[in-house]
Amino acid sequence: MAGVRKLPSGSWQARYVGPDGRRYSKTFTHKLGADYWLTSEQRAVSLETWTTPKERAAASSRPKGLTVGQHAAEEVAQRGRRSSKPLKATTIDNYAKLLRLTLDVTPLSRFELATVTRADVAEWRWAMPEERATLNGQAYSLLHSVFAEAVRAGLIETNPATLKGAGKPQRRREQRALTADQARAYLDAAHVKWRAALLIMVTAGLRIGEVLALHVDDLDLDRGTVTVRATVTKVSTADHRRRERVLQAPKTAAARRTQCTSCPNFPPCALPAPTGPFGVSWGVAVP
Repeated sequence: MAGVRKLPSGSWQARYVGPDGRRYSKTFTHKLGADYWLTSEQRAVSLETWTTPKERAAASSRPKGLTVGQHAAEEVAQRGRRSSKPLKATTIDNYAKLLRLTLDVTPLSRFELATVTRADVAEWRWAMPEERATLNGQAYSLLHSVFAEAVRAGLIETNPATLKGAGKPQRRREQRALTADQARAYLDAAHVKWRAALLIMVTAGLRIGEVLALHVDDLDLDRGTVTVRATVTKVSTADHRRRERVLQAPKTAAARRTQCTSCPNFPPCALPAPTGPFGVSWGVAVP
């Protein structure tokens, strides 16, 4: 008899009787993982490719080919070296960090790429902590694209990352903008050193990295506009022990823009003075 049941501990156990007449089972944190594993086992039985867990363990101890972790790391690095539309260093850094946090610390990272099944991916995905839903979705989407590249490269026949609802979750609540009074209170509470920079973020909708990259000639005080030509971000060093700031062009053409502010008194708000390699120091208070 095959099926999935919830244990008193809260875990889920999948069980079935193998072709050899023996009962086999495996416990999972989430029911979806148990369902996918049971489906995979039953499919192997129907295709007559099923082997016992002991035989699989012996096979997995033999020298392996390219692992999931190795391929994922190389694929991410390759995206920064390709001649057509290479990814920015910051994007590569974020992808590498995502792999370190969600894949490298799991058994799936050590699985041989050519042997990974949908059940393996399901067990990895649904074992992730539920409280970090956005990170989990991003990690799954990245792994899906890594497997897709492996298919295109002829390394595997099909993509095993085809789980429904495993990608980026829907936003739980709509974002709400500050009212004018809330924005004024926010600016009044800020340290005078940062008030003009925060004013531009509030009135022009710039990100912090875009504000840090501004130069004097990016502001037109007469027209009340700000031109975004670059952004400041952080990337990990080679040893991953610290992060350093880098100045780079915006990721997309749309991000390179001239933005009007919603501040009616923008011209007298602040006069930036250039300092350092990352834009300006906003040292003048907003009246």
